[in-house]
Amino acid sequence: KGINIFLARFQGILPANQLVKQVVQEVLHRLISVDIGLEAIKVEKRSLYLTASPVVKNLIFLKREQITAEIAKLLGEQKGRVVL
Repeated sequence: KGINIFLARFQGILPANQLVKQVVQEVLHRLISVDIGLEAIKVEKRSLYLTASPVVKNLIFLKREQITAEIAKLLGEQKGRVVL
């Protein structure tokens, strides 16, 4: 019974990849007004892969500096450099 109380404290913690996906989703919505589902975002090491239309990818490419800066700011320095 004692271990359940201890583990309950960590129940709300998101896995690292899930947190990154949520931050990317929020930044893309805020900066380019595009809604991308979490399932369309894949995180591998320090790279992000998006399953999206060419139009969305072009929008991201045009604003990549601003997007990567905002993602890095929200995630903090522990994630290192963000590559889109």
